[in-house]
Amino acid sequence: MTAIARSKRTKAWGAAALLAGSALVHAGNYGFNLVAVRALTPAQYADVALAVTLLLIAGFVTLGFQMATARTVAEQLVDAGTAQSLAGWLGERAVRTGCLIGAATLALSPVLRTTFQTESVWPFAAIGVAMPWALLSGVRRGFVQGMQRFGKLALSFQAEMIARVAVGAGLMAAGFGVIGGVLGLTVSLVAAATVLPISSEKRTAPGAGLRRAAIRSIGPAMALLLGEALITHGDLLIVKQAFDPATAGEFAAIALLGRAIFFVTWPVSMLIFPMATRRVTAGEPTRPLLLVAVAGVAMVGGLATLAAAAAPDRVVAAVLGAKYAGVAHWLIPYAAATTLFSVAATALSFGVAIGRDGAGYGAAAAGAAVAVALATFHPTIDALLTAELILMGGYAAGTLTWVWRITGRSQ
Repeated sequence: MTAIARSKRTKAWGAAALLAGSALVHAGNYGFNLVAVRALTPAQYADVALAVTLLLIAGFVTLGFQMATARTVAEQLVDAGTAQSLAGWLGERAVRTGCLIGAATLALSPVLRTTFQTESVWPFAAIGVAMPWALLSGVRRGFVQGMQRFGKLALSFQAEMIARVAVGAGLMAAGFGVIGGVLGLTVSLVAAATVLPISSEKRTAPGAGLRRAAIRSIGPAMALLLGEALITHGDLLIVKQAFDPATAGEFAAIALLGRAIFFVTWPVSMLIFPMATRRVTAGEPTRPLLLVAVAGVAMVGGLATLAAAAAPDRVVAAVLGAKYAGVAHWLIPYAAATTLFSVAATALSFGVAIGRDGAGYGAAAAGAAVAVALATFHPTIDALLTAELILMGGYAAGTLTWVWRITGRSQ
């Protein structure tokens, strides 16, 4: 077997490991949330869900560092040593940024507690402590992603999941409530960073050109992920602030099921990102890869939505418990809207991967527009879901049309 063949085989096995690992991670994360749903009251679960949601929204910074690292490594076709130097350099800046965000969150925690009607400041304290570790894990994941070492990338996600379930779900099941849940979130992000150490032996600072390329990549990546975060999680923040805690908890529980579609299809974007970057760098066609990715996401999301529509009461009662059966009808529009968003998110990630930085800034603008629209129009949960479904339909159609055109021009 030639070295090239061995390399391709290794990457294929790594990609399979990432897909399998991601499935395990999402199963574990759902286990964490299901323990929370069943162990806590709807109002208490709303606090835990808020902490998860705020971490995911703050995660646009984490994933921005990850995507910038992965794109720079893949685009510049650097060797492992140079990529390691870049990861170390970006990691130091990520930790500093995380400390600033964490300190601001801790300082504002009393105001945030009042705004989001939480029982304590614990959800915000967890975010403040976790942010430096979260951003560091983003850089380290970007390094292995850009080098297409998908097996190691999967390992990091698995470590995060295991820590979250073992600590968070374990403490909640033992009766520690919201405090146990948010402590598990913090520990899981520490675990995600520590399993991917970056060696400091004989490491020199990356060249100025490589540093500039990485810094240029951070802005579009963060803009893309900020837009995605506002769209996928803004509704829960609006509901938590505008409705009573019990209703917010019911909505968060239904959102837990609906968002499963996005998280199940998310590994597709992780796999195609470095592949698309390398293809466009080599002058190879990218549209076939785009078609496969979008079709796969649409098929998975469509099947999940049909399953939810067939028996929403049974699905909700079986997964979340009988106390949420009364709001099972919310699941159908939420699943459909999440499917449309997942298609758009996959296409936009593709656009950023092939160097179209406008995709990221377009996503941020769209996310802000959706958040404002939902914040303006939410007299009832049903009305909010209807508005969300219409907005996601327009978002998916516009995104696909634009990315299809730019891939044609890049041939």
